[in-house]
Amino acid sequence: MKTFNALLGWGFNKKPVFCGGGGGSSSSNSDNGSSSSSSSDSSNSFSETMANIFTPNDGASYVNGNLVDDATGETIEAGGTTSTGNVISGSANDPSNDRPAPSSSDDNDRPAPPPVTATPATTATEATGALPSASAAAPPPDPEPVEETSGNSAFENLANAFTPFDGAAYVNGVLVDEKTGEKLDAGDTTYSGNVISGSANDPSNDDNELPASFTNALPNLIVNPNIEAGVYDESQLDDDWGYTRPDGTVVSAAVDMIDGGGKNFGGEMFSGSGGVNADLNGDGYITNDEAYATGAMNDNLVSTVSTASGATPLGSGIDPTGVAGAVYNYTPAGLLYGGVKDVTDNFGFERPDTSIGTDLDDITSSLSLTDAINATVNSVVLDPDAVDYPTGTDEDTTTVDPVLPVTPVIPDDPATLSPLRTDMYGTRDVSQDFNRRYKGGGMGFYAPQYLRRYASGQSIDELVRRVELPDGTEAYMTPDGRYLDMEQFKGTALAGDTTSVVTGQEDYLQGYTLTDAAGNVTQYDAEGNIVG
Repeated sequence: MKTFNALLGWGFNKKPVFCGGGGGSSSSNSDNGSSSSSSSDSSNSFSETMANIFTPNDGASYVNGNLVDDATGETIEAGGTTSTGNVISGSANDPSNDRPAPSSSDDNDRPAPPPVTATPATTATEATGALPSASAAAPPPDPEPVEETSGNSAFENLANAFTPFDGAAYVNGVLVDEKTGEKLDAGDTTYSGNVISGSANDPSNDDNELPASFTNALPNLIVNPNIEAGVYDESQLDDDWGYTRPDGTVVSAAVDMIDGGGKNFGGEMFSGSGGVNADLNGDGYITNDEAYATGAMNDNLVSTVSTASGATPLGSGIDPTGVAGAVYNYTPAGLLYGGVKDVTDNFGFERPDTSIGTDLDDITSSLSLTDAINATVNSVVLDPDAVDYPTGTDEDTTTVDPVLPVTPVIPDDPATLSPLRTDMYGTRDVSQDFNRRYKGGGMGFYAPQYLRRYASGQSIDELVRRVELPDGTEAYMTPDGRYLDMEQFKGTALAGDTTSVVTGQEDYLQGYTLTDAAGNVTQYDAEGNIVG
């Protein structure tokens, strides 16, 4: 019965694609005729092993803790695509066992850094001068390397293995929150809402440094404004199943276990917890867009099995697929469950209207400027259906301003009304000025990820413009919208003339038409001159 319940979504909850991250490791060894992968993936964490088991045909596997392409053996980053065309979320990855990948000079391998905690307001003037002196241009010395091995005691490794979904982990001997990276003490509560006993801690290694592979992989956390505003019922903030939504709807514990969104929340995806951090519009229901924007949802074993089997949450409106779909549609128990669910109208569970038809703009409208930026970055990184932004960098690319089709509307009694005006809009490029800055390499392997390509000795060569932030500090911004710490560019020099770069588009009025009482249409340009 437990297996059937898991397949239908009973138990804990999980978002759909987040658990993915690799197929069975046996597929990556099949070309070599190996019948076992135990020797190649013995360093996998529990969650990575589960991802291999439940996603055997996605073209990727966790091998020795690293997420790799089954066909090519190349490392795959979270959100990357395999050689067979599958998008891999990589959310099952355990940063504590990641092995350093070789440095690369390929710009496409460089992930975007987390945004600065503000957005640009006014542009400061960039002074152009001579090359810096030898002392100023000399690259800074490489930092002392942080030990990338686990550094955990035997008991700490066992604690990680047996509590993979509690939101905390021992990383290089330090007990930390897996979402925030903050150090935890015994009895502390994680960002996910779980109280951590810390009984396996070994005090002798508490002063170890956290490896860069862990800190660089932390998500950009979003502050849910509804928590401080007191939107939620007390039942949504406790640790018991069953809750009352902000609109007063009471959800029983039995329904709470199958309605998605984690404990005390409903949603479109399964998860173990995290709904209180992801419910950005305060309606008690977590959409996929909210889950991707916040990166706050947490997995557990039952939700992982439910999602891997193709089960879908109650009231999500998404039909089950795979094994769960077969059980639901073709077995007596599944047909009985489906029939009762339909007769009782989802066991009385109704999805809030406010959760239907929302998009990223709706989600970010209530957030602070910093959180809105972070939500957008998270969505691009985590959402498997995110559409690549067209760059239009080809030399033969031509931009044509589209004219929106206009259909005149004639009133029933046109003689009593003034001419009807209909505006016509097009789009055009928006450009900003950037300066190229450069300096020598030698940043070292443990530099921030977006600067690691310079570790091979290449020169820093970035188009940037200096911007002043609302808090009075300054940062460099690149044409693709990244914000870079000015400290990383000490000793750089300006090269060449100012470059104008297209950074976006804007709508503008191309003209309009006037339709008189008789239905005659006259077209005008934006200045009011008759056209044609």
